[in-house]
Amino acid sequence: MEKYKSEIIGHLDIFTAQNEDEMNQKENTNLPIGEREHIHLQPKYDISNSSEEVIIGRLDAKGSGLFYERYISREK
Repeated sequence: MEKYKSEIIGHLDIFTAQNEDEMNQKENTNLPIGEREHIHLQPKYDISNSSEEVIIGRLDAKGSGLFYERYISREK
């Protein structure tokens, strides 16, 4: 059996949201320093009714490049 090798290069974090907006943080003057760009995919409107709400967003905060505290890097 071949060892699995991920095609993902870099960092990816996926989590479900309870209730938590495009992705060019530098050009978004409405996004405060330290915040992150994200979008919501909502069941019934954006994705299937059988899906959970999904948030897709950047890990790095505008201006500082810091990741949020709950982020845990994958094992290498």
